Amino acid sequence: MRIDVAGTRGQTIALTVAGELDLTTTTDFLPSMQDALINHLTVILDLTGVTFCDSSGLNTLIRLRHRAMDASGQFVLVAPPQQMLRLLNVTGVGRISPSTAVWSKPGRPNQLQAPRPRLDLATAPSV
Repeated sequence: MRIDVAGTRGQTIALTVAGELDLTTTTDFLPSMQDALINHLTVILDLTGVTFCDSSGLNTLIRLRHRAMDASGQFVLVAPPQQMLRLLNVTGVGRISPSTAVWSKPGRPNQLQAPRPRLDLATAPSV
């Protein structure tokens, strides 16, 4: 498993995750994510590179979501692979709380999609 920082802005950190999220890798994954949640109110995980997720990985994501909620933060999953989407849909995890958003790449069929952000015209640059 590999975790890289894609960027930070204020209290938000974006991370990319690659590899398998399973019993073997969650022992390293969980502490890394807990550290991110301690230092940032919003943690965004780009899951494009995740090749497999089992029940241990799912449990870890649920624990992290609860930790974010307890801190009044957000834990956002971006572009989960099809296998993970099925796992989230079947278990209903993606529908438990609005503090967990699951976004997928455009044109990718799935049941879990966050609404598209609205453009705030008051802060939009003039053309």
